[in-house]
Amino acid sequence: MTLVFSSQLTEADHLRQAFVHTISAEAKQIPRSPTRQQINQFASLVPHISETATTCLDWLADDDLIHPFLGLGYFYEGQANYIQAEPWLIAGSDIAKNRLGRQHPDVATLLNTLAELYRIQGRYREAQPHYSQALSIRETQLGATHLDTAVSLSDLAGLHKAQGRYAEAESGYLKALAIQKGEIGAEHPNIATTINNLATLYDSQGRYSEAEPLYLEALAIWKHHLGMEHPNIAACLGNLGLLYRNQQRYNEAEPLYLQSLAIRSGQLGEDHPETAISLNSLAGLYSLQERYGEAESLYRKALAIRELQFGTEHPLVAQSLNNLAVLLDRHLQRYDEAEQLYLRSLSIRESVYGNNHSEVANSFYNLAGFYTVQGRYREAETSHLKSQGILTNCLGSEHPITAMVKQNFEDFLEKVIQENQIGMLSNHATTEESLHSILSRENR
Repeated sequence: MTLVFSSQLTEADHLRQAFVHTISAEAKQIPRSPTRQQINQFASLVPHISETATTCLDWLADDDLIHPFLGLGYFYEGQANYIQAEPWLIAGSDIAKNRLGRQHPDVATLLNTLAELYRIQGRYREAQPHYSQALSIRETQLGATHLDTAVSLSDLAGLHKAQGRYAEAESGYLKALAIQKGEIGAEHPNIATTINNLATLYDSQGRYSEAEPLYLEALAIWKHHLGMEHPNIAACLGNLGLLYRNQQRYNEAEPLYLQSLAIRSGQLGEDHPETAISLNSLAGLYSLQERYGEAESLYRKALAIRELQFGTEHPLVAQSLNNLAVLLDRHLQRYDEAEQLYLRSLSIRESVYGNNHSEVANSFYNLAGFYTVQGRYREAETSHLKSQGILTNCLGSEHPITAMVKQNFEDFLEKVIQENQIGMLSNHATTEESLHSILSRENR
């Protein structure tokens, strides 16, 4: 970069500096998960932000340097346009390294954001080194007890949780929590976020007795600092409701879900994406309680909100389509409609994530169950194999979800054997191996 002294600047130069500073400040306002309204609001600025990040870098102050790149990353990531988000974050990190130095904290911010982008896409192997590098920079430059270091530890723990590396995830969350308690005290609202994340880890492991008091602790902190109507309260109530749902404590879960929904719709609006989260959660509870009509209505409301806010090709839309399909398939026997929803959800997920993501595997897993009920065993087999192959590749063969899907495939094969329909299957090596193992056990 050419160093330009203030005394050498012309009036036009000062105007350029003011322009790029203003654009950088606007880019800084782009949220991590923008709604469609916010996307429309910032869309007209994107060409100017792009220009600032490419042709106007020499006029961009060091303090402003990363904001255009982060803003563009958030803008595209919020639309699930990961292909366009990635190069901006990569370019930003490279430019920041060259201008600010490879160990600058702003480099860590960009690397951590890039790692988050990879994690969302299920690209865990690519996310890991970026998280680790960001953590190393923050520990070296800011110190082992800095709050940004705690953020890196917590984000890396989230990756480990997704990978099924639960011991490492727990260790990371506990380290982050210890730093925060030491720096900002045990009652700070930011502490509640880490406590909540640790609780979700325990919940996912079935460690319900450890998760519940943590949710209640996070809830108490947020209530004290933020009041009863804050969206963080709604999120925690929803998580606590899920814990009770997992324990089949449905009567305790429902009022929490309803309270969460009331806060979100009241504070954020009835068409807000977080309101859709509460509708989706409540629908899932009603489905378990066999209140199928109410469940369908809520699933459709959540779907409509997500299509309104994110468009028709967003992964959250795919999630809603999948949830509605499961209800129509397993409980209402509306198979033709369910199949179309399953396939539409799968198409969105493959378009957004590619062919190697756990959400794509989830779609194939649900299709496998659907085809099995229909007696369409060859299609069921194909879906089972695709689901199992994806999960083995992206999560590993020892991950609990991979193990569950593998067991479900063996249960499917046993059903095929019992119905004397082996001839409907392919000669795929995994199928042949599993059939041989099952038949060998049965002939002992």
